[in-house]
Amino acid sequence: SHQAAVLPAAVAEDVAKTDKRNMRSALTFLRSTSSITKGVVDGWQLVLVALACVRELESKTWIDSFKKVNLHPHHRVSFEEWCKRIAHHLQGGQGFKSEKVVDNYLLLPSFWHGMTA
Repeated sequence: SHQAAVLPAAVAEDVAKTDKRNMRSALTFLRSTSSITKGVVDGWQLVLVALACVRELESKTWIDSFKKVNLHPHHRVSFEEWCKRIAHHLQGGQGFKSEKVVDNYLLLPSFWHGMTA
């Protein structure tokens, strides 16, 4: 669905960066307790690390992230205006390769190339 494609764009901005920073902090703490657990990290400890990251994430991070990708419902602009804002990131036809004829023979597996008719 459209919503499924929208979320990764917003997450790719600040949310993922903040999560990684929080994850490093929580994992550092987990490593410091490795003398207690004899260096063994189990699944429950990793779940606790993930929960710590979720708790540390502020709602402002989500809001700023959705604003950056023009998905915040109260701050959205028209498609034309959005394209003007991000014009320096957009590429038109210069990024496309010219069309060329593909030899169907080259598409065959390599062991076919040595066969005689």
